[in-house]
Amino acid sequence: MNAPQPMMMFHVPEDAEWLVAWAKVALRHAHLYYVLRMTVRTFGDLEIQEALDDTAYQGSGRVRQRILTLARARLAPGQALTQLEELLERCRVLTSRRNFLVHTIIARGLDEEEPQIGQYDQWGPLPRAAELNELWAGLMLITSELNTARLRGFIFEALGAADRAQ
Repeated sequence: MNAPQPMMMFHVPEDAEWLVAWAKVALRHAHLYYVLRMTVRTFGDLEIQEALDDTAYQGSGRVRQRILTLARARLAPGQALTQLEELLERCRVLTSRRNFLVHTIIARGLDEEEPQIGQYDQWGPLPRAAELNELWAGLMLITSELNTARLRGFIFEALGAADRAQ
């Protein structure tokens, strides 16, 4: 028989530094998601609105898969495709960390001072503000790398070479 689960009460942390760090993660991930959608635009040779419509209501995972599908259709196997796959894997890892933060519950046990993050029987300590800021920095970096790659970096160059080869 399983041990009874402790009663947990919803909780919103009051630590301003933590809340700011949490908000920065949420905002920066929205930027990454938009750049992923614009990467669909780049590989699909779409207008902005077409890309937004094409990726509407799709999570980051589906958008990353759409990018790979389009990229594999336009690029020959090689360094550019490998670099893109590596970038998208880094996006996946960071998005997974963000999703845990945003899509789980923050609560406190009835007799506990420290809030916990998780759900049902899987609870643990909240990440520290420094950890959230590290995630924010990673999201900022990958967003910049992907956007630069598509606008003037290796994706831009590889697509130009692919178009010239046809």
